[in-house]
Amino acid sequence: MRGRDTGTPGAAAAARYIVSELERLGLTPAGDDGTFYNRSNLQRRQIDLQIRVTGDAIDVAPGIEDIVSVSGLVGLPAIREPAGTAPLIYAGHLTDPEVGAAQELRPADLAGAAVIVRLAAPPGVDARTLAPRATLAALFGPSSTASVVLLIAEEGEQELWAHVHGIARRGSIELPDAPTPPTGPAFFLISPDFAERLIRSPLTGAREARRDLGTFEFRVTERVDAVDAWNIAAVLPGRDPSRSGQFVSLGAHYDHVGVGAPVDGDSVYSGADDNASGTSGLLEVAEYLASEPSRRPARSMLFIWYTAEEHGLLGSRTFTDAPTVARDSIMVNINADMIGRNDPDSLFVVGSGRLSSELAAEVEAANQRKSRPFVLDYNYDSPDHPERIFCRSDHYNFARFAIPIVFFTTGLHGDYHKPSDTPDRVDYEKAARVSRLMAYLARSLADRSEPLEIDQSVEAAGAECQM
Repeated sequence: MRGRDTGTPGAAAAARYIVSELERLGLTPAGDDGTFYNRSNLQRRQIDLQIRVTGDAIDVAPGIEDIVSVSGLVGLPAIREPAGTAPLIYAGHLTDPEVGAAQELRPADLAGAAVIVRLAAPPGVDARTLAPRATLAALFGPSSTASVVLLIAEEGEQELWAHVHGIARRGSIELPDAPTPPTGPAFFLISPDFAERLIRSPLTGAREARRDLGTFEFRVTERVDAVDAWNIAAVLPGRDPSRSGQFVSLGAHYDHVGVGAPVDGDSVYSGADDNASGTSGLLEVAEYLASEPSRRPARSMLFIWYTAEEHGLLGSRTFTDAPTVARDSIMVNINADMIGRNDPDSLFVVGSGRLSSELAAEVEAANQRKSRPFVLDYNYDSPDHPERIFCRSDHYNFARFAIPIVFFTTGLHGDYHKPSDTPDRVDYEKAARVSRLMAYLARSLADRSEPLEIDQSVEAAGAECQM
């Protein structure tokens, strides 16, 4: 399925498979117009680049393996001027100016220039003394007079390179009415090899600023097209007429990042753990709960497979903005994202107590009812955790409407967003155990006599996501 990126034939094939399983199970369609499909109104923005660098010792027109546009991505400003010509300079490492450990940059030096900068720590400097991204924002924000900023994808930035390289190939997915970010210099991410060609020196010894490296000419053009993107939604009706109009929702995203920068010759990012594990686990939960009609839960189950999670939680965003059931009838959301890796007995739990202490207690109780309970790890749930996991999966879009959520994940790993996230590395027994926990929890919540009480601050839940 070539990585199941949103709007591709691979994603469409995955959606068809999910629907075929729901039809086999006899679940009720909960999408648009009596189908299982719920359209997510999205668009694709494709960037085309024309770049040329000329000078005394260089004349090169780099390709996608050397340079990609990152303007408007990863928190950077949109392009202020889509075309131009600028003198090329190398400005060295970005550091906290108060530390002064390496090359400091003055805004006056950057006016009208194409500036090559490094996010990595300089040799012999403790990375903890640096604030490269803060300095980047200060020097090259919307008010910057620089024309172009060329960021080198060095060690520690490979994940970013793979991410934006994939976007350069397939385009970025966005909401049609998404606000336009502030404009600033044109931002590009460049490979270390291309950087060394530009500065005519190995990066290992290139600490001092260098000027007169040549002329950087660029033209950026954009093309915007509609995307064929669908959430998949199904209902297992509850057995109790007085409660069947209330829903326990369970979700998992079925998209991944598609085809990207080759790693060891492999350019297909399979996403076996992220999130084929959650997608298949949710199908297993649906089959388990639907298998015995006489034991159906009292409340109805709403199963949702989201599109475009990898593009900013967009599928769950469009679903929760315009749900196919009344939003106030959704009692809780249980989210599964990456449930098949790491220690076999450890499971990360995120968000269970953010809105409802009763939900947190239900999670603990459901786990203890298992013959082999997990060691539940709440480390990711801290608002101060640097990964900000609470903000990074589809449950967040339910929480913003004050719907209690719990997110189950077995955590990040070295194959995250790499071609090496393959089926042979998934712990299938662990994924099955997580799925069973979700099923036990869903049944327990559906059979409660009363809905969950929201007894925590709605404003505080996910406050770190607004930062």
